[in-house]
Amino acid sequence: MEKLRSDAHGVTPTKTCSVCKKASAVSEFAKNRSNKDGLRYECRPCMRVQKFKQRYGITLEQWDQMFVDQCGRCLICKVDLPPMGKGVHTDHCHNKGSVRGLLCSHCNLALGHAKDNPNTLRAAAEYIEDYTEVNYMKEKCEKVKIWTECIVCTVGAVIVLTVLAAVIISLGVV
Repeated sequence: MEKLRSDAHGVTPTKTCSVCKKASAVSEFAKNRSNKDGLRYECRPCMRVQKFKQRYGITLEQWDQMFVDQCGRCLICKVDLPPMGKGVHTDHCHNKGSVRGLLCSHCNLALGHAKDNPNTLRAAAEYIEDYTEVNYMKEKCEKVKIWTECIVCTVGAVIVLTVLAAVIISLGVV
């Protein structure tokens, strides 16, 4: 801690950022055990600016504009992203380094686990669509010829028959 400055409530420890040269409360500095005072040399806002420049080649203003352009939502699932960037992932092409957009952590992990491979993601979508519980149970029951014994299939058949009976009654056929 560089200096101690008094305020109306007592003493507030401050530190001067090596980047912006502003004195800020020590709570504005991340920890770094290797430094004498146990804190990083730059404040958190300056660290954020440097992170975007180094990792993604964009300014903080460009990132903020992307957030506004996306209406504060994940580009994939459209869930509201938390404000101030905490928990928001800057998606980028690992080959080219270009920024694609802002994602929630779930969508970012999904892309990462699929190694950004569109074919893997398409196959995953087809897998989920083809193997919903009802489709899986129906296929399984048809294979073993126990369609009427399966509760999922039986409930489906009962619903269809109930709707059919309601239509027949409403038409006055019976």
